[in-house]
Amino acid sequence: MLVTKNETLNGIEVSFDTKPSLKVLNALKDNGFRWHKTKCIWYAKMTPQRLEMLNGLENGIILNLYS
Repeated sequence: MLVTKNETLNGIEVSFDTKPSLKVLNALKDNGFRWHKTKCIWYAKMTPQRLEMLNGLENGIILNLYS
């Protein structure tokens, strides 16, 4: 998983080498991330909650901070 901060758009972009598990995909969707078909990335506006959720994903912890 590669997380990139897009300072220009105040966003977060997430990409994967291989297709992530359904749990990871659902966590991204549940936390407001959307799929960008052209760039093949998941993206969302940058918030402290989303950064915390991604930090958890990197450590194998599935968090839903927006429900």
